[in-house]
Amino acid sequence: MTVGEYLRKIEPEQVSQIVDGIFKNYDKLKRPYYRVKPVEIAIYMGIEAISHISEENMEFGATVYFTQYWKDPRVAFDKDNNGSFLILRGEHLNKLWLPDTYIINARKLSVETATYSAEVFGNGDITYSYRMSVTALAKMNFANYPMDNQILKIDISSYSYLAEQLTLKWKKGSMVYNEMAGYVVKSENETKQIIGRRCDLSDRFFARIYREANHSF
Repeated sequence: MTVGEYLRKIEPEQVSQIVDGIFKNYDKLKRPYYRVKPVEIAIYMGIEAISHISEENMEFGATVYFTQYWKDPRVAFDKDNNGSFLILRGEHLNKLWLPDTYIINARKLSVETATYSAEVFGNGDITYSYRMSVTALAKMNFANYPMDNQILKIDISSYSYLAEQLTLKWKKGSMVYNEMAGYVVKSENETKQIIGRRCDLSDRFFARIYREANHSF
């Protein structure tokens, strides 16, 4: 495995030197802007497909491309910001601080490990992405069956950080990569009190998948 990949003005012989310099005094246990301000995580989620819907088990399955964006000044390596960046994978990706976002209503979740990657830009901007399959709880109401319109929700939050430490936002909303007849995807968010968790106040984000009228499961 190579240390990283390069584009623009980064020469191959410079890659190892840059990566070694970035992580020389780097502490991955501390979030960006530690004791300064909250780190802002922008989320971009693509729903590739709905694999199944089970009325009996009150669940649905989806294949999702999940991307998170944030800034970590500690890994900046190009003050001129000429667009150069590194792609980190494997052991080098493990050296980087990563958000602890998770899907609250997931029953099962598997990530394709080969898709884990982080683009680290010269100005400290980071793009972290992977592809996953999730089976999530769905509270369905069949009172109007067969004309019911169900909402399949993917509920996202930080696992351990307080709102004053980490904030979430949608980058550009949700995107459907493949046409899914009978479904509409919308992104929403709210701030609410969560009882019984270390995170007393959390930004929770919903990707709501609406079934259009005149379609049935």
